[in-house]
Amino acid sequence: MALQDSVNKTGGIKGRPLKFVLSDDQTSPQVALQLANGLIAKHVPIILGSSLVAACSAIAPLAKDGPLVYCMSPGYHPDDGTFVFSSNVSTRDLTTATIRWLRERGLHSIALFTSTDASGQDAEKSFQATFALPENRDIKLVDSEHFNPTDVSVSAQMAQSKVRQPASAYRLEFRNTGRNAPARRERGGHRCPILTTTANATYAQMRQYASFLPKDLLFPGSRASRKNVVTDSATLKAIDSYTKALAADKLRPTYLATTAWDPA
Repeated sequence: MALQDSVNKTGGIKGRPLKFVLSDDQTSPQVALQLANGLIAKHVPIILGSSLVAACSAIAPLAKDGPLVYCMSPGYHPDDGTFVFSSNVSTRDLTTATIRWLRERGLHSIALFTSTDASGQDAEKSFQATFALPENRDIKLVDSEHFNPTDVSVSAQMAQSKVRQPASAYRLEFRNTGRNAPARRERGGHRCPILTTTANATYAQMRQYASFLPKDLLFPGSRASRKNVVTDSATLKAIDSYTKALAADKLRPTYLATTAWDPA
């Protein structure tokens, strides 16, 4: 709603007010599909959502010839030539950049933790493809563990990973773990840097888990998440518009906010 308020305060779109109509898919692909069918029946020209890979995958076939569907998850990869788009930097590109960052710092032994849902499967495929690149021939995947997003503990997976720890002084754990991720981290005596997805980079979640966050918790990000490295005036203007609009609603910028703001 922050964007809606910002646009309407400056005259709307060609004098017409902007209004977003919200529908709750309840994080369910089945519900998302039902909602999309209903919207298409009403000849809605644009659908923003879902924010989940599985839900976007369910909706996409309906939009082969329109309406325009903008998935708010970079973990969904639309086919070329369709009316389906995805928000922000693709998870495939984030994965490539992440492994490059680790490799250049001499961190070559990696343990991978991924969820069993569509988002986790996308993450695992992206990492496997990245590991196969020639420049990553020295990267060693020492362990790959899986868990259900509804699990309240991954102690067993952590114990298994610990048994397989590499000779290297560093072990990196990547996790595509969704909303409850940090609660599962650093059990089993692991003392290593941890990278997680940008989906977990929210102030509310980090405050909630502050008492047991790992010492070295890292997130991939885009240039716009660090305003001091942006130099072109158009991007700076866009960032200022975004941050001011959120501030007006007493909100702080986060990665998840950008995945909704940019396509809107």
